[in-house]
Amino acid sequence: MPAVRLLLLLGMVGLMACQSKPTSTAASLYSQTVRNLPAATELPDYQQLYASYLNDGGVLQQVADWRDFQQQLKQTDFAQCLQLPWQENLAKQLFNLTFYRYATACFAEQQQTASLQQFTAYRDYIRRGISSTGNGLHAYSAWQINTFADAAELAALDGYEVQDFQVELAANGNALYYSLQLYDPKTQTFSARFYDNQRFLHAVEQVPFPFVGMFDGWQNQMIPQNADSSAAMSAIMGYVQLQEQKPAEAEKWYLKAIAAGSLEATVLLDQLALKYAVTTDKQQIQDYLDDAADRHYVPAMQWIVYQQVLASKSPDPIAHLQWKIDQINQLSRAGSTEFALARWLLNGQYSKPAPELAIRLMQKAAAQGDLAAAAYTIIAKKEYGQLTKAEMAPQLQQLADAGGTEAAYLYASELMQRKDLSAAEQQQVFRYLQQAEKAFHPEAFYLLGYGYEMAWFGTSTTQRQAAALAYYQKAAERFYARAMFRLGNVYRQGDLATKDANLASQWFLLCSRQGHTGCAYNAAVMYDDGEGVPKDQATAFRLFSYAAQQGYIPAVNRLALLYLFGLGTEVNVPKAVELLQQAADSGNVSANYYLGWLYFDGKHLPQDLVKAKSYLQNAKGHPKAQQLLQQIDTPTGQPAH
Repeated sequence: MPAVRLLLLLGMVGLMACQSKPTSTAASLYSQTVRNLPAATELPDYQQLYASYLNDGGVLQQVADWRDFQQQLKQTDFAQCLQLPWQENLAKQLFNLTFYRYATACFAEQQQTASLQQFTAYRDYIRRGISSTGNGLHAYSAWQINTFADAAELAALDGYEVQDFQVELAANGNALYYSLQLYDPKTQTFSARFYDNQRFLHAVEQVPFPFVGMFDGWQNQMIPQNADSSAAMSAIMGYVQLQEQKPAEAEKWYLKAIAAGSLEATVLLDQLALKYAVTTDKQQIQDYLDDAADRHYVPAMQWIVYQQVLASKSPDPIAHLQWKIDQINQLSRAGSTEFALARWLLNGQYSKPAPELAIRLMQKAAAQGDLAAAAYTIIAKKEYGQLTKAEMAPQLQQLADAGGTEAAYLYASELMQRKDLSAAEQQQVFRYLQQAEKAFHPEAFYLLGYGYEMAWFGTSTTQRQAAALAYYQKAAERFYARAMFRLGNVYRQGDLATKDANLASQWFLLCSRQGHTGCAYNAAVMYDDGEGVPKDQATAFRLFSYAAQQGYIPAVNRLALLYLFGLGTEVNVPKAVELLQQAADSGNVSANYYLGWLYFDGKHLPQDLVKAKSYLQNAKGHPKAQQLLQQIDTPTGQPAH
């Protein structure tokens, strides 16, 4: 196995800390706790204590204190380690797992049993607390840590060796995750774990979570600043360049990452070569990939098999390569190879989609006990016409009853689309969503929020509203677009929470990046009208344009008005009329009114009272339509807009 590669970014965190000033909350739970630090068994609930730590400036002080303590470590001979102020720094480094590694190593070496037990107890409190924040199996269930070093510490404490370290952008650049590719020497298997320290970095920058991603903080700042010094960041920098349509630059960064030891970059480089012309010799790329596979890097082994599936002349390429797939599965605890191949074959990113072969592969994975593959097999069959909706639901229920968390929320979602759920069925939905919640599925969180808001779950109104808001928040912070949209409306309208137009606009902007047209439209309206945010019609124009391109008719109408009156863009009457016609044809009342007004007014279009009357009659819901109709029938005065 390759040597452990530990990525430490405390220096970067320290740099960012210098840009902010700690806030002071003398009576916070965190400050009270560390002032008179109790025994580990008497510490408060981890998540409450950690939230207080992030919110009251404790995180900023820890960064500065840790930098000072690192200097003391460098200047101290390990044989004299007991001279270091361990007890004093315990309160300052309560959430720092690396601190406990140094402390317990010192106490074990110097045979200080009582101190070793004390510090081990605090360390285990932190470990248990982190494990309560996710399960590490997916980006949406990533464990919440402080620094990159925490991830490696957790893996080492569990007896794993770090095979590779990856940084991943998700949610259109709004989220940054870390994944450790781990080797278990006891079972000789590979697995992957996901970690997330965005809350920590937001606290350092004192920017509310999760909005820093909206300003491309990860993509434009953190990744470029650290790409030269980190193989993991070099690899993701290549991905960023590819997003910007710069494949030649992406190739350079992937090669840099490979030279620094990144195994992931070998796969990324080969994927790049499938779609773009590269300067690296084809055989050299294959050698990089083969080397990663020889080191039992499972993603490289899976990618090689995928390419062999595409190149195979066999009428049944899977049967032909099954021995290789079985070999990889024996090494992997990160999900079946069949399921990985199926996802590549379904998305069609590197080859023409092959749904029939993909479904067969997922069925194989399901037969081996992969419940996620079983759930997505059912969904794929429905999508490609092999199952009806009526046939799908009982199959999902059966799988949910067998313990499948994906099937549980998918089946609950199917039930919730019905309008006549009985009280017993509502409780059934609740049980399935609780089952899915344990795996931190964001859609399960959203559906639980919706169920509480609809009064299907819970007791008192106050309890339901609080639970609905909390679950929407959990889903939204995992970048689930429907939840972000709902939270935007919650804060815009003031239901479930105190009205906050600025917060509403931020949620709408954030989920606009997810491709949600309703969010883009609502954010645009707020900027166009100056609703709780500074009036910014140039931003409104961009957002209306995006939503209109997706066919969202209210946005088409509002975009037309910006062109018509030259707001946020130059006046373009022909474009405005074209868009108004599109919206009017879809029944939009405002578009019908403005077309009627244009034909009545006769300044931008030839006056045509017959057309004007027709459009205005289709716009009777508009407050000014009746006024213009009266003027057409009794022509007096001038129309207003």
